[in-house]
Amino acid sequence: MNEKTKSVWMTILYFVLYVVLVLVTELPGFASPYYWICVGIVAAFLAAGPLTMCIEKTESALLLPVAWFFVNRAIGEIGMDLMQVGNLFLLTAGAVLSLVLKNNKRLMMRVCVPVLVAMPSCNLLPLYFQTEIFTETALGEMSPEYVATLAKCAHGWVFVLVTVLVIGAGVLSERVTEKLFVRK
Repeated sequence: MNEKTKSVWMTILYFVLYVVLVLVTELPGFASPYYWICVGIVAAFLAAGPLTMCIEKTESALLLPVAWFFVNRAIGEIGMDLMQVGNLFLLTAGAVLSLVLKNNKRLMMRVCVPVLVAMPSCNLLPLYFQTEIFTETALGEMSPEYVATLAKCAHGWVFVLVTVLVIGAGVLSERVTEKLFVRK
């Protein structure tokens, strides 16, 4: 197998791993609304590894996040406008950072990964910034008690705390992956 074919297959493997890890992270979310609030932290930690490896192999920070965005759009997970805006904002930030850092792959990993692994967290943006619309929509899928508990967490300080923890989880996981798997 030539190097280009191997690179394509590795990128596909990283994407499958990325998707599986994020989706598996979200599955227990329906068991507890408090976990659902924190699911972005766990998803960021797990998604950073495959994204770091993909950047190492392809020198592109956007392959997995762009594919993730389109898969989520296709399956209806990014249904509310604010979710789309959040995802597109992070993709744009990742694109700009990638362009600025294109000559330094290691720095690109360290800066872009923590930003881009926050994308799954964008699904909760309406909870914090459009609480009424979010709760109306959520009642179609979740119990009233579950939705009420989520709504109790719809505070700016919770959003800030979760955002900081998502970025921290992305940084930690990127550094661990880099240390264990990335060539010097």
